[in-house]
Amino acid sequence: MNQLHNFGLPSSAAALSAPPSAPAGLLDTTGFPARWQCGTGWTSALGWTHIASDVLIWASYFAIPAALAVYMIRRRDVPFPAIGWLFVSFIALCGAGHLLEAAMFWWPAYRLSGAVKSGTALVSMATAVALIPALPRALALPGLSRVNRELQFEKFALDQHAIVATTDGRGRIIDVNEKFCEISRYSREELLGQDHRLINSGLHPKSFFRDLYATIASGRTWRGEIRNRAKDGSLYWVDTTIVPFADEEGRIERYVAIRADITARKRVEEELRAALAVKDALLQREHTLLKELEHRVRNNLAGLQGLIMLYERSGRSGPALAEALRHKVDAMLQVHHLMSPAPGMPISLVALIDRIAGGVGVDGSAFSRHGSDVPLRAKQAGALAMSLQELFTNSSKHGALSQRGGRIDVEWSTETENGATRLCLRWREHLSSPAPAPSAEGVGVQLLRGFARSELRGECQFQFHSTGMHWRLDALLDAPELIELPASGSASA
Repeated sequence: MNQLHNFGLPSSAAALSAPPSAPAGLLDTTGFPARWQCGTGWTSALGWTHIASDVLIWASYFAIPAALAVYMIRRRDVPFPAIGWLFVSFIALCGAGHLLEAAMFWWPAYRLSGAVKSGTALVSMATAVALIPALPRALALPGLSRVNRELQFEKFALDQHAIVATTDGRGRIIDVNEKFCEISRYSREELLGQDHRLINSGLHPKSFFRDLYATIASGRTWRGEIRNRAKDGSLYWVDTTIVPFADEEGRIERYVAIRADITARKRVEEELRAALAVKDALLQREHTLLKELEHRVRNNLAGLQGLIMLYERSGRSGPALAEALRHKVDAMLQVHHLMSPAPGMPISLVALIDRIAGGVGVDGSAFSRHGSDVPLRAKQAGALAMSLQELFTNSSKHGALSQRGGRIDVEWSTETENGATRLCLRWREHLSSPAPAPSAEGVGVQLLRGFARSELRGECQFQFHSTGMHWRLDALLDAPELIELPASGSASA
């Protein structure tokens, strides 16, 4: 008993180690002495060695499950979480047992210590039972080195095919692969820290990128085609997929953009669109020409029918009628010859006058023309051709061209009227010897008036002088229908 005094505890106090009013149950220490009183071999060094060891073990056993619990809470992707929590409970109970072992040097709570040991035994057995079926599954999991090796291989394979860039949550580039540098012509150092405005080509509107950023900022994947501009100014197209990466709490940490170069495909698409446009234009041109041909044939046949009726009423004989019809058909042929090299194109007024004059056999010294060239549609060119044919033919028989030294001057001018072109054409004959004016309007005059009103949307006037006939035509021309084929362009990629 003298040894107890070395610890500052009198024998009477050591005998009463438990509180006199301790409650019954696990905390009841009645009948148990404090550990200092158990045996006679306790020394201060041995006792405090046990106490210090148990306290340190308890501190470690408390820190380890606390750290494991924090890890389990924050890393919810840990495999076998139930076994993890069993380990946390098992280690914590072991630590509690060691703490009680240290306390029992003064407080002999053997009932509570037994309960804690029983709980430790149950939890340790449950942990062992849970480990048995989980062990094969755990062994089947790939090791960290294998996972890293597979990830590195997949990244290598992706880098061989795709153009990859990673940005942080603010859109700043934090990583690019070699293919990104190759197609953009920028070095890795030039790209890191920049955003993708560095390669913006200016083709897409701001609304395009607003929709893109709104999509990925909401955590959704964006897919689309983007045209970019490289450092050297060249343009390229990429088929792009942007995937946002969020943390456990849903905050976007970074974005991964995976792209494929589709510049060649876009170029082919543009060439195909140009080819289809040419095809559509050709089909439209063919349709227009067929309509024009149908209209021209119908009008010419109607004109010939009118001519026949007009000449029949005039009492002309069969040969005269045939000659008149031959001249009209010849005028139609001249218009056809002018259209044949370039169907659908407007007809030149200068070429038309020269063609009709040449067809009649007019000598160049007996004929002059003055005026800027005027494009004509086929319908009005036909009416004007038959009018000129009538004038040249009549002049060859009865007018200036029938006399040696006679000549014809043709002049014209145009002016714009309410967006339309008005043609003013003057025909002046100069006789070498005076001739009397006709006593009445003949069939030719009636024919010219009819052409002026029906086809040329105008009027014509005749003046007969002893020096020759003057004819004036005021016509409202249709806008010439020019069929242009679109030029094939190169891809803007």
